[in-house]
Amino acid sequence: SSVSSSSLSSSSRSSSSSSQVVGVEYIESTNAVANGVTVTIDRTALTQLQDNDFVMIHYTYYNDMDTTVIPAGFTLLFNERTTAGADSTHGVLYKYITDVSSEPTSWTFGSTSSNEKVGVATVWRNVDGADPIDSYLPVITSEGSNDATPNAPDFTTNQDAAMAITSCGLSYT
Repeated sequence: SSVSSSSLSSSSRSSSSSSQVVGVEYIESTNAVANGVTVTIDRTALTQLQDNDFVMIHYTYYNDMDTTVIPAGFTLLFNERTTAGADSTHGVLYKYITDVSSEPTSWTFGSTSSNEKVGVATVWRNVDGADPIDSYLPVITSEGSNDATPNAPDFTTNQDAAMAITSCGLSYT
């Protein structure tokens, strides 16, 4: 199993008299599963996605390490494999959406092997577009631990109103 925690930086809104921090808000998610080289997430299933939203794709690959296919405009936050090297890989891709009308209808990501893969796309609002990731901590357990209820790691955010997000990738034996 593998667990990661990350936090998203909140955006600030200013008026002529003051500036306030607006908390990050979860909007929606969708997922995709594949037994092949790539996984395709249907972006149109994210019906509430709008300009200036932030998308994170959390993924797990069975017995695979390479992330060679990354959707256009996405950034790889991390891609980590269990310490023994043959169990699973867990990672996160992210993108700040500036113009949703110019986004493709799907996002495809994957690797060089045709093992099982799963991805979950989550949409967040009020994320700082210039510096979206406040902090993150991937924790990869050793092969064979296969904890069905892994604990999220302790970590500290750096900014007020940062949203802590935990994702987990499990494999089977």
